[in-house]
Amino acid sequence: MQINRVAIKRKSQELIHIHKPLPIYAGLIMLVLGILTSYLSARMVGMNITPAEMERYFKYVQEGNFEFAVRLLENFKPTPAATAINAALQIITSVISFGFVMFLMNIVRNTAPCLGNLLDGFGMFFKIVWLNILIYVFTTLWFTLFIIPGFIAMYRYRMAVYIMIDNPDMSALECIRESKRMMKNHKAELFVFDLSFFGWLLLASIPYLGYLVQVWTIPYMNLSYAVYYDALKNCPADAVFTEIPQSEDNSSNFEL
Repeated sequence: MQINRVAIKRKSQELIHIHKPLPIYAGLIMLVLGILTSYLSARMVGMNITPAEMERYFKYVQEGNFEFAVRLLENFKPTPAATAINAALQIITSVISFGFVMFLMNIVRNTAPCLGNLLDGFGMFFKIVWLNILIYVFTTLWFTLFIIPGFIAMYRYRMAVYIMIDNPDMSALECIRESKRMMKNHKAELFVFDLSFFGWLLLASIPYLGYLVQVWTIPYMNLSYAVYYDALKNCPADAVFTEIPQSEDNSSNFEL
């Protein structure tokens, strides 16, 4: 039996309703954090070149003065301090995102979820950072071979974060290996599950209005993935994902 996407999404909606307004508050916090991080990163490491300076750059290139063109660009390179601060921001955001997943797992299992869970990742700070580094390196190496192996690697490692939450004593590499085992025969399935959120992602990409949509989609989508993991965890590696029971009343369901 294949994954019942509607049933998983229905369960996520019910969990949000039961625990509201906590999931919405957490989604708002993650949205604001993402916006601030993106803004600060753009300000610190972005190349703020004015139109006049860009015109000078192209003029140098057209004239063959490549040395002057390179020197002009170097004037707008981020300083080492700005690069270091930006890296620290990215690391802190990734740790808080890990705490957000912990918060969602507490909702799924009804184990006293609270907004303070967003900071729980700092108790595993170095393991989280190392896990993210390993996933990034392995995925990048696969992408250097070809696009398709890279995408396969992305799905192969998708459960590593959840596994580390459930098994804090496991090393980052062990979590990645276990994720590979869990995702055997399920990578295409999860890819289709991702596609089922396309409508929501499209709405979330609308300028300004998309921010309001993301307050809902951030907890809704990520909670759906947490529910998926929780069911997948009890599914044998060589078996097809067991269908979640579906109630007879489908009138309250919507799938974008």
